Amino acid sequence: MKGFASILSSPKVSVGDLFLLKKENDRFPSPAGRQTLGNDGNNHCGNNTRTRITTLRDDDNNKGTIKAGFTLIELLVVVLIIGILAGVAVPQYTKAVLKARYTELQTTIFAFKNASEVYYMANGDYPQSWEDTDLDLPAGCSLNTGADRGWMYCKKNQLSFDFFDANNQNLVGFYSVNGILKVGYIQWLDNSPYPAQRECWARTQDEEETSFCKSLGGVVGPTVSHASCTTNGGCTRYILP
Repeated sequence: MKGFASILSSPKVSVGDLFLLKKENDRFPSPAGRQTLGNDGNNHCGNNTRTRITTLRDDDNNKGTIKAGFTLIELLVVVLIIGILAGVAVPQYTKAVLKARYTELQTTIFAFKNASEVYYMANGDYPQSWEDTDLDLPAGCSLNTGADRGWMYCKKNQLSFDFFDANNQNLVGFYSVNGILKVGYIQWLDNSPYPAQRECWARTQDEEETSFCKSLGGVVGPTVSHASCTTNGGCTRYILP
């Protein structure tokens, strides 16, 4: 009892220190020396506790997982939206491609038309083939090497040009898809029966193509007799302003 009283009366010891009366360094052990419940290999209870905690967390996470899917109504709505977009976008895309190809026809023919006029001023007559002009062939274009040397093909044969259609003093260009004529552009030369006249040709039975020529301000003219038109069911000629 006397020894216990002396401990309580010591100013260096408090009531809380009664639980830490081993060694001075053991009162606040370093982090490396600390052990937690379950880290001890012999503490099987701690290991089991940690395993149960992990299992409970996994179960809690799985409770919030819901397998997502689509209902028939949702699928029908998506299909309907795609159909509406396709119905609007596809025709607009087709018109844009048609206009772009027609512009290419105009650009190529305009260049060779000017070169032909220069040749006429120098020689008093128009050239008889593309090679007689001072222009190089456009990139990706080739000439017909057969008997009919008046044809030039470009863009994997999507664009074709007839130099002096049936000896007429004009330049003719066609845009075709899979061998089917879509639209044609014709430029008469300055010293021809129709000086500098421009024309748009469209398959008569194709409403989209005829509408395109009309949108350019074309006025219906005489019947077209070019072979490319007759083999495609005939063309309507539109005289451009």
